[in-house]
Amino acid sequence: MSDHDQSKTKVAVLSLLPIVLLFVADYWLLLVKPFGESIISHFAIAVLAAQLICQVIFLRGEICNGQRSRLSRWNLYFLIFWLGWLLITCFQIKVYLPIRLAYCCGAGLTLTTWQQPKEEQLRRGVLWLGVIVGCIGLLLAVIPVFLFQMTISLTFNPLLQVVLGIGLAYWGLLVSRNRLHGLMDLLPYFALIGLVASSVMAMVSLVIMYLDHHTMAWDPFHLSCYFIAHLLLLAIWSYPIVKRTKPNYWSLVAIILLAGFSPILLF
Repeated sequence: MSDHDQSKTKVAVLSLLPIVLLFVADYWLLLVKPFGESIISHFAIAVLAAQLICQVIFLRGEICNGQRSRLSRWNLYFLIFWLGWLLITCFQIKVYLPIRLAYCCGAGLTLTTWQQPKEEQLRRGVLWLGVIVGCIGLLLAVIPVFLFQMTISLTFNPLLQVVLGIGLAYWGLLVSRNRLHGLMDLLPYFALIGLVASSVMAMVSLVIMYLDHHTMAWDPFHLSCYFIAHLLLLAIWSYPIVKRTKPNYWSLVAIILLAGFSPILLF
């Protein structure tokens, strides 16, 4: 196998890996959730957030055609995620229409970045259409947070999903060998803000449930592990800021695993 073929294989594997990790995390979350609940992806917000970050890069980032093409090809792999979940909904008896529409919006957003027109005005028009579709999908994807009881809805914690989405977007920037160093330096700060907000949201939810029911809905050990996962995520995102370096693939894998699997502790 030539070096070029090896490079293409490596890029394909690196592009597929986060999708596989999301599917595995979703599978485990569905295994432990209460029987009878609808089968809904816990990471629609995360994927949409990652894609919208990429959309902003396509619109505002000063990137060459090579970087644009590589990021576009990486972004296309999210079509596997959306089509996979759309296929799953075809075998469900009870399906929430807004959630299915969110999956459709995600697929539509993905397609707006594929084979981008060379003519700038047309390209920007298509990309802005993608932003609108993605924002609609994001609003639809938030519905599960209000659809279920708070004990279940917290597993869809949108702020933690945004942190995961930032990790996915950063992964894409590494795979596409992007040179937007300013943005890559800023993303960890946004992730830290999201983590703090996620922790506050979780604690406020706990207080509300305790005041309503005068009891703790979750096992204290599992709850402690959930917040420890937040602390570990804070440490991982803080490390490159302190060391003035950039997150690597291993740290991003840890971020995806911690953010993806920690909601299991809330069942």
